[in-house]
Formats: sequence, C-alpha cells, structure tokens
Amino acid sequence: LVIIDSSNNIVDKWTSICSENNLYHQIELPDGDYTLKVATTPIGYATPSPISFTITNNKIPTPLNMPYAPIQVCLTKTTGSKKTDIIETKYEIYDELGMLMENFTLTDTAKCFPYTPIGTYTVKEVQNESGLTSTEDLIIKVLDTSEVQNFTIKTEIIVPKTAMNVSKMIIIISISFMTIGLFMVGYSFYKKYKYN
Repeated sequence: LVIIDSSNNIVDKWTSICSENNLYHQIELPDGDYTLKVATTPIGYATPSPISFTITNNKIPTPLNMPYAPIQVCLTKTTGSKKTDIIETKYEIYDELGMLMENFTLTDTAKCFPYTPIGTYTVKEVQNESGLTSTEDLIIKVLDTSEVQNFTIKTEIIVPKTAMNVSKMIIIISISFMTIGLFMVGYSFYKKYKYN
C-alpha cells in the first residue's frame, strides 16, 4: 500500500499483513489531501479503488479500511437458449502456458471459482454425457474486477436419426392424405356438375 499527497509524491508505503498483532498501520502526516492506493494486489484478488482522504488538525474522521474482494469466475452450460439437465460433463482449465489449473465436473448448476488470477484461460471438454455434441474449447479472459464474471459453454442436443426419419415419414403421410382429400373433393364437384 502507498499514500500519495496532493503533489503526487509517495509519503509512505508498506506491506499490509492481516494478523492478530498487526491489524493497523499508523503514520503521522501533516494536514492536507492524500490518496491511499494499492501498489501490489494479492494474487486472486481484484485491485481496490483508491481512497481519498483529508487530514485536518492532524486527524482523519475515521480509520481507513482498504477492502479486498476475490476475483470470481462462474461457468454454466446451455443448449441454445434453453438450459438442459446436465448429469455430468467433465472439463479441464489451462492457463496461457498450457498448465493444467483445474479439473471439474459441470452439472445443471453454475460452477464458480473464487480467487482466480487475472489472465486468459482455455476450458477444454474431457467427457460429456450422451445426447450432447462435444463443445469447442472456450477461451475466457479473466479481468481485474470484483464483479462475478460469467461464461457460458454452449452445446447442442443430438437428434437421433431414427427420430428424424419418423418425423419425415409423418410429414410425408400428412401431405399424402391432404392430397388425396383434395382430389376426392375435386372429383365430387366434377361428377356433380357433369351429370347435372
């Protein structure tokens, strides 16, 4: 952490260690306007916004607190615009260097990963349930933000060929009956007007 004065000069810097005996960092500063900033953020945490404060009569209104929030990534899987009841689909996550970072099983609920370092990752499918197409590798870019970052893995339901053939047969039969019906009606009118 660093403290910068109104002239953009660093007036103090230190490493924050949250422990029972070291909860606060104390420093005496002359009256003026200052900004508390994070110089280095712990891995897996989002960089907090700077805090501006003013010292008057060698005091500040309240002690300063620099909150840290984890970087969280959530993955879900859908089939088109509708969710599917996914029993079990296995995935692996690799970093930019191709190192395996995580392997997990994705069901019909989101899988979240808190404390994810900033960077670009590749999500690879290892094994999926029958009835779904295999998904292409998903490239995700994890940003420096405390907001939850959601990514969706899209796949499609495989329609069995037998079901497709049955559907085609039903359509053909329906069209055939419609054609026969129209022919019979036309023939009836033809006979009526011919013999009258």
